[in-house]
Amino acid sequence: QHDLMQLGHTIIGLAPTGEKAVEIAVAQPPDLMFIDISLAGALDGVETAQQIRSQIDVPIIFMTGYADDEMMNRVAQLGALACLIKPIQINQVVRAIELMG
Repeated sequence: QHDLMQLGHTIIGLAPTGEKAVEIAVAQPPDLMFIDISLAGALDGVETAQQIRSQIDVPIIFMTGYADDEMMNRVAQLGALACLIKPIQINQVVRAIELMG
């Protein structure tokens, strides 16, 4: 969050659960979302992204501490901009944002 703000980006919200992320994104649609695949609550990050995408069109970058084939297939089906593996370096984030154009 701090690094993104230092680069001039605005953070419109942080959500500890998928349900809260859906609520925030729909209320104030962002230009880009970062979603951790592992979230507290009933929805994982991919399910959260699916719910958000069913209501608004927003590019998504996933973050995860693990990346098995099944999870990567789920992410790929959503057309995510990227899936970054933790620990994430700011240069990876910058490159993923640049993919937006």
